[in-house]
Amino acid sequence: MNYITPQYIIEQNPQLQNSQLTDWKLEYDEMSGSIGWVNENRNFIVWATPNFEEEGVIPVSLHDTLNDEYTDLFEYVLQTGSSLEEQYEFWITSIQKVLHFI
Repeated sequence: MNYITPQYIIEQNPQLQNSQLTDWKLEYDEMSGSIGWVNENRNFIVWATPNFEEEGVIPVSLHDTLNDEYTDLFEYVLQTGSSLEEQYEFWITSIQKVLHFI
């Protein structure tokens, strides 16, 4: 199966380390391999790492940094058989929708 992994996203596309969607900036935790989105005007981090716990799944969770509380929101499932580029576009489009509501 051709799924995006955090290593593919970051190591093969180092420009993503400085990615930004509106006011949200990508944060990559090298220790855990997690990918999150941070907004300096919000007290939340939105974590959305492809294949973090399960191949082909993007778990989306919200970290309330003031209270140090995590809330699992939902999961996106990547379409099998799609190219890495298609999966990447799905991931970015999906996270843009999530960030719009936070």
